[in-house]
Amino acid sequence: RLLNFTQESVLAEGLTCDCIPNHQSMEESAAFRDRIAELYLKCRCGKKEAYSEIEHLASSTINPSGEDALIVKGYLGDLLLNCNSQLIPRNESRAKRLLSELSHLDRGDLSCFHLQHLLAIYYQDCCSDKEAEFLELFQQAVDQGHAMSISTMGYCYDYGIGVRKDTKKAFSLYMLAASKGYPIAQCNVGKCYDSGQGCEEDASLAAEWFQKAADQGFVDAHYNMGIFHNMGRGGDVNTIEAARCFKLAAEQGDSAAQYNLAWCYHNGTGVGRDDEKAVHLCFLSAKQGDALAAQFVGVGYEKGWGVDVNIVEAMRYYRQALSSSEANDPSKTDYAARRVVVLIDAYKEAVSTY
Repeated sequence: RLLNFTQESVLAEGLTCDCIPNHQSMEESAAFRDRIAELYLKCRCGKKEAYSEIEHLASSTINPSGEDALIVKGYLGDLLLNCNSQLIPRNESRAKRLLSELSHLDRGDLSCFHLQHLLAIYYQDCCSDKEAEFLELFQQAVDQGHAMSISTMGYCYDYGIGVRKDTKKAFSLYMLAASKGYPIAQCNVGKCYDSGQGCEEDASLAAEWFQKAADQGFVDAHYNMGIFHNMGRGGDVNTIEAARCFKLAAEQGDSAAQYNLAWCYHNGTGVGRDDEKAVHLCFLSAKQGDALAAQFVGVGYEKGWGVDVNIVEAMRYYRQALSSSEANDPSKTDYAARRVVVLIDAYKEAVSTY
């Protein structure tokens, strides 16, 4: 049985509570667990109110040893570890602390697919010696039709995590989870069709699946739809729609979308030209480590795009690009490297003639 709550019913009166109840019927407990999983999914789709509620439930639990409480903390830990959104800043130490509360569970006795999935996440992300265990737990949850676990198993086959890499198997698992309405899997199906990994390349089908995930608010799907509209993949070029999609993803903190939207504002493509907004967006993206965005801010300060000319700040952002995790990719840092050399030479010449 998969998540049956709609957005309205999740937050409806009667389902909101200040704490996890100590005594519930099996049906009430199952409904509560499905509700937490739905809140988790809405967090992945940028719903701030869902994150506020799951944080509240995790902090106000009066029965911290109960399985329902472990599920709340487990899903919150997964969010803090794996959700790439400014709504939920990554917090690895807290995530692992929350997930570790599941560690005392006996995996052989678990029948709840939520607990099977979350204990598998704990083993996968926090225990390097538990490869066989996390695969077994994911498979148990998969056998019960749990869409999150089906999608995660697809990811394992896609990247060869604990299993032999098999893109066709990954695609079939993504498709199974996507058919259950799971937006992360729908987005992955779109990526498979876009690249031809595990299936025949088909831009139209890729766009269709990206749109299904975007309709649920999934940030990566918004970004990919922005790319498709901008390039005319799977349809006609539509720069206005591209900018709109980038904006939706950028508002959720997606650094690549922030960078792409910045260029839309800089060029006046799909939106009015506004260099101040462009530099601000790249500033946000650069804070997340994006080398191209840091380079853009550097150019902004050097040439006065939306900010006052400031060569010191330009150098700082060029150097940030060169010291980022993407520094080894010349396509992202060559310009910054050349500008640093030019500016240093210009400074030396100015000093020598002073």
